[in-house]
Amino acid sequence: KEKFEEMINKGELIEYSLVNEKHYYGVSKSALQEFLDSGKDGILVIEPFGSANVRKYCEGKDIELHQVFLNNPLNLLVERMLTRFKNDGLAKPENYVRRLKDMIVFEQENWVKKAYIGEHKYEQVFDTFGNDNQIEVVNNILKSAGFDIQLPNPKEKTNLKIK
Repeated sequence: KEKFEEMINKGELIEYSLVNEKHYYGVSKSALQEFLDSGKDGILVIEPFGSANVRKYCEGKDIELHQVFLNNPLNLLVERMLTRFKNDGLAKPENYVRRLKDMIVFEQENWVKKAYIGEHKYEQVFDTFGNDNQIEVVNNILKSAGFDIQLPNPKEKTNLKIK
C-alpha cells in the first residue's frame, strides 16, 4: 500500500482506485509503456472514472485506444454477488452490503447511466456480457477495433477465422 501511495505522489500512475479503503488497483505509466514497447495489443479492465484518465493519457501520447463498456442487467449482478456471498466462508456481511449498495445506487448512476448518455466516452457499449453472448460481443469488439480475427462459435465445428 505504501509503494502504491508513493507512486501516486510521484505521478507514476495513469489511473488508480482505492477499494474498501485498503486495496489499491491501477495502471502505471511504466507498465503500460513496457507493454506497448513489446508490440502486443492488450486489454485493461478498469472502472469508468479510470477510463477517462487512460483516454486522456493515450490521446496525449498518440496511443491508439478502443474503449468498451460492458454492462449487465442489475438483477444478474445482484444474483452473482449473492451467490459469491453464500459461497464465501470468510464473508463479512457489511462488506457485501456496502458492495450491493454501490452496485445498485452509485454504479448505476455514475457508471451505467453516463456510459449510455455518452458522458463517459466509449467506442462501444454493450447491454450484457455473459455466457449467452460473450463470443458475439468479443467478435464485435475485435472487428470494431480493426482486428482481422474472429473467435469461433463453440456451438459450431469450425476453426479460428483469421482473415
